[in-house]
Amino acid sequence: MSESASPQNFFPTIGMLADISEEYLCFLRYYGKYLRPPEGETIITEGADLESPLQADPVIGLSVLRALLRQMSKRIRAMNDKLTTAEKKSSLHEFWTNTLR
Repeated sequence: MSESASPQNFFPTIGMLADISEEYLCFLRYYGKYLRPPEGETIITEGADLESPLQADPVIGLSVLRALLRQMSKRIRAMNDKLTTAEKKSSLHEFWTNTLR
């Protein structure tokens, strides 16, 4: 990408887009501008249209879907870790509470 490109005209190569090639990122910019939302603001609530990139270019669409699935898997694993930790803490607390009675 050129040095003169506006930050709103391309996707940053971070996060789930880090593994997508420059060529595919350039292709994705034709779907609109990249807008970095303020912290905590939701841009897309539900129903993101994933079919149009798949229909336009299946290779790009699959790359994006793989990246989304990878990101979702990381988040699910992190949630599972938190749940497991909370359950262990609760079990230990219950054990010691009942032992001291």
